[in-house]
Amino acid sequence: LQQHQSSQEPFDRVPWMHEAIAEATALGEERVDGNVVLLLLFRKEPLLQSLLDRSDIAMKDFERTVRWEIFRHRSLHREHALSPRGLVRAVGTIGRSWVMGYMHDLDRLTTDISEHLLSRRTPIVILHTPEIETMQRVIYRSTQHNILVLGKVGAGKRTLVENFARKLRQDEQRNDIPFTRVLWLRTELLLSGTANPDTFLLNAMARAQKAGRFILVIPDVGALFRAANANLQSVVVQFLQAKNINVLGIVDAQDYHTIIKAEPTVDSLFEKVSIEDATEEETMDVLMEQYFAIERKGVNVTYKAFKTIVELSQRYIGKGAFPGKA
Repeated sequence: LQQHQSSQEPFDRVPWMHEAIAEATALGEERVDGNVVLLLLFRKEPLLQSLLDRSDIAMKDFERTVRWEIFRHRSLHREHALSPRGLVRAVGTIGRSWVMGYMHDLDRLTTDISEHLLSRRTPIVILHTPEIETMQRVIYRSTQHNILVLGKVGAGKRTLVENFARKLRQDEQRNDIPFTRVLWLRTELLLSGTANPDTFLLNAMARAQKAGRFILVIPDVGALFRAANANLQSVVVQFLQAKNINVLGIVDAQDYHTIIKAEPTVDSLFEKVSIEDATEEETMDVLMEQYFAIERKGVNVTYKAFKTIVELSQRYIGKGAFPGKA
C-alpha cells in the first residue's frame, strides 16, 4: 500500500488484493499463492472464462479442481504422528492419562478412542463443526450434560463423535488440564459376553466415579434399550444421572422416535444434537481426502468420476445420507 501511495498509482489493485486474501482464507491457505491468483484470474478475465466455455468446463468445476490440488498438497505434506512434534504430544498424553488410572471392569467393556485418535493424523475435512462446538458446551454443564446424536445412516454420526473426542483432547492438552477419557462401549460384549450385565455395569460405574472424568459413548442406544431388560435399563439411567459421568449416545432417527422418545425419563436426560446430510461440496471433500489416502497405493480416480459418484448416488440411492452413501 505504501508503494502505491508513493508512486501515486491508482488503487484499483487494492480491492483485488483484499479479495485474494479472502479467497485464500476460504480455501484454508495461509498465504496468497499461485492457486489463488489463478482462480481469481479465471473469475475476472473474460478471455479465460471463454477458454473454459470452449473446453466445456464449468467455473464451479474449475474451482473444485483448484481445491482438489490444495487437498492433494496438504495430504502429501501433513505432519505424521511419529514426527518429533507428534511424539512430544504423545508423551504428554501418556503422562496425564496415567494419573486417571484404570477402571478394570469398564476398561474391559470399552475402547478408549481418545488415545487411539491422537495416534492418527488429524483429518483435513471436519464436518458438522457447529455441532461439535455445541457438544463441547453441553459436556461441561453441571446438569443435563448427556448428549444424544441423531441422524440418518451415513450422515457421519460416528465420525462426529470421533472429531469431538479429538477436539476435546486437543483443548485439554493445550490448557494443560487433566484429560477426559472417551470410552466407546462394546455393547455386544456387554449384552452377550457378560453374566448379569446390570450388576456388572453397576459395579463398573461405582469404580469409575472414583477414577476421574470420563465420557461413556454408547454407539447404538436404540439396540441397547431394545435388548436390555428392566434391570439393565435402570442401571443405564443411573449412569445418565451420575454427576461426574457423561454419556454420549448415538441413535438413528427411527429408533429415537420408537424407543428413546417413548421413555420420557430417559429422553429428558439427553441434550439432542441432530446432524443433517452433508452437502454435495462437503461430500466431495470427504471423498477427496479418502482418495488421497489410497492414491499412494496405485489407485487412480479422476475428479470427473468422483463428481459422477456424488450425482448418481444422490439420484439412485434412496436410503442413507451423504457422505456415507457416496
